[in-house]
Order: sequence, then structure tokens, then C-alpha cells
Amino acid sequence: MNIDEAMRADGISSETTFPGTVFAIRCLCGLEIAAANSRILVHDVNRHLDTEHPRVAGHYDDDDILALAYLRPAIATKDDDKERRVEHSRR
Repeated sequence: MNIDEAMRADGISSETTFPGTVFAIRCLCGLEIAAANSRILVHDVNRHLDTEHPRVAGHYDDDDILALAYLRPAIATKDDDKERRVEHSRR
């Protein structure tokens, strides 16, 4: 069973998050990538790996990325459009 199947079994859509939350992942380089849904998160993580970490790009499939993801409260942004919310921050 992959992550999408497990989420569906729990009644959670991979296309949306809970109100006021985003899917997020923190890269080892310190960048946090957050998105309105898991599909956008996977796309943005892969884009980050392609551009910033080409040696590991392609080594993680969607399930690997989603296994590392977490839900966190959304932070309102100037460009918040409800369809796509991507936040990048370094700590």
C-alpha cells in the first residue's frame, strides 16, 4: 500500500490538507518546502532536489518524499491564492 492508498483508507485526500494546514518537508540543507497538497509538495521537492542537490535527484520516489512530510499550520502569505500555497524558509 502506497501513501496515497493509506491516506484514502483513513479518509484523507492527498489533494487537500486540513483547514489551516499545509504539507511540509524540511530538506537537510535547511530549506522548508510547504504546499497546499501532497502532489504539489512532491513536485516542489523534486524541483528543489534537481536544482540544489543533483547528486540525489531521482533517488526518492513520491512515497519516499511523502513519508518524510508532515502537516503544519499554514502561514498566510501575500500571494495566498487557496489553489497553490508554497512557502520556502530556511532556519
